[in-house]
Amino acid sequence: MTETAGVIPIILTDIWDDDVKGIVGEITIAFAQLEHALWVLPKRIKKLSMSDWAAIAGVGIPKRCMQIRRAFALKHMNQQKEAELDRLLRDVLRINEMRNSVIHGRWGCKKSEPGGLIISTHRFWKGEDKGVILDELRLLRDETRGLRDRLLDFSRRNISRN
Repeated sequence: MTETAGVIPIILTDIWDDDVKGIVGEITIAFAQLEHALWVLPKRIKKLSMSDWAAIAGVGIPKRCMQIRRAFALKHMNQQKEAELDRLLRDVLRINEMRNSVIHGRWGCKKSEPGGLIISTHRFWKGEDKGVILDELRLLRDETRGLRDRLLDFSRRNISRN
């Protein structure tokens, strides 16, 4: 099966090196954990029960970041803490876009001839070939993990649990 991504025809394939499959899995898990931190932050800020929160919580990442920013500003009125939270949420939006390019991008390859050897691998996102570069994928994984930890630390230091 060939798909045209931009002007480069690629063959959709399930043949990926174990390193690529492993790092994509680690990105997915780290981002799921980051999403959990984003999911509970507004609940904790507003001091809602889990059932009350679950009834209103279904929004995407950009809206969730706005929800957190608004709720925290109303509750805490502390410019230094708000600035720290703003930096974290800007990083969330940046990482979310990078993660989307991995999870929702079009992955494929080019072969020397039909049925031949793979000569290049590609990952297209928004019309651009982002490539399949392990060091970049590892960096995304590490940044996602670090951001998850910083967000949880912010929550621990600034928001009481309920």
